[in-house]
Amino acid sequence: PNVDIGDYVLVHAGFAIQIIDRKSARENLHLWEQLEF
Repeated sequence: PNVDIGDYVLVHAGFAIQIIDRKSARENLHLWEQLEF
């Protein structure tokens, strides 16, 4: 997708596949923080 500085994107295998809104980005980051590797 065409993105601008400041946009949030969903990345898979090193590629931005979707632009997401700030709320979704924060929710996704929160979920990743919950994972224990």
